[in-house]
Amino acid sequence: MNATPFSPDFSTAQQRFREGLSAARGDLRHIPLGCTDQQGERLGIDIAWFGNHRPTRALIHVCGIHGVEGFAGSAVQLALLDNLPRLPADAALILVHVLNPFGMTYLRRGNENNVDLNRNFFFGSDGWSGVADDYAALDDFLNPPRPPSRIDFFHLRLLLATVNLGTSAIRQSVASGQYRFPKGIFYGGNGFEPEAKYYSEWLTNHLRGVQELFVIDVHTGLGDYGQQTLFLRSPTVSAEDMADELLVPIASDAIESGVMGYAHQGGHSSVYPQVLPSARTVYLTQEFGTYSGPRLLRALRAENQHHHFGDGRLGHWSKQHLKKMFNPEDPKWRRQVVTQGCDLVHRAAARLFSDRARSLSAPR
Repeated sequence: MNATPFSPDFSTAQQRFREGLSAARGDLRHIPLGCTDQQGERLGIDIAWFGNHRPTRALIHVCGIHGVEGFAGSAVQLALLDNLPRLPADAALILVHVLNPFGMTYLRRGNENNVDLNRNFFFGSDGWSGVADDYAALDDFLNPPRPPSRIDFFHLRLLLATVNLGTSAIRQSVASGQYRFPKGIFYGGNGFEPEAKYYSEWLTNHLRGVQELFVIDVHTGLGDYGQQTLFLRSPTVSAEDMADELLVPIASDAIESGVMGYAHQGGHSSVYPQVLPSARTVYLTQEFGTYSGPRLLRALRAENQHHHFGDGRLGHWSKQHLKKMFNPEDPKWRRQVVTQGCDLVHRAAARLFSDRARSLSAPR
């Protein structure tokens, strides 16, 4: 791919993804949603499928569950379409292009209902309720009911809150997700959102025969600038063993909670064991670091104010600033993201599609 794989907006990214998919001779699957873009065109989730239509082994690469974070994952997928891993006869490679197209279109972390989809994947009636006591106490600071201002003493107010509550308590209470304030940041919803519901149904209908599953979920924001941080969720393999197999550093989900400063429920990772219980699933979260937590929080807060109490224009400084916070324009950062992102997919494919993986998935 001669041009940069980073796209300026969702519409361009989707067009380039479809063109690249066609050139690579893959199959396009599409999950339509009820939301629309600025021109009134209906949005949806595009899925590229390569390989066996009834696979026993599958590698899934997902991006954009947090909307505005989707630019990096989309770029990785566009680059992958020019350099796909080799697939054995029983395998499939699946690229899920932007699980939250509304968020990427409108430069938001949440979807059309202000829901953080990575706090929305509950199965049953026990989810979608509650809020941390500290979040409720901080609501006026986190979610001011007025348009954003460039000068609002955010850092001073954050400092005062930190003195009163402590850094770890603030991180946990804010980022763990909340289900009481529909206009607030990190809102997890009050039921299954369309994106989560339809994607879960799609997995059930198309991958029920899979025995070995490897999922890579791409995010941006947290971690060292331009560097990937990998976190493993898998009941069948340890982070240490997976790191040895892939030859890259990997931490467990318990360590993720400590490194990132919070744990949360209703995450996207929970969908796979729920709808594909027969599959041995390895789930990796791939985080590409951008800027500090306070800077990201301030940007999320300002955009959320603009969305609910401003005029919603995409050209507003809060929208454009949020995009830059999660999608830096730095060419070096972007090269590192694409290089590390593609490398991880090829390492995962080599591991999943090896003879050893086939023996693990054979009936006993």
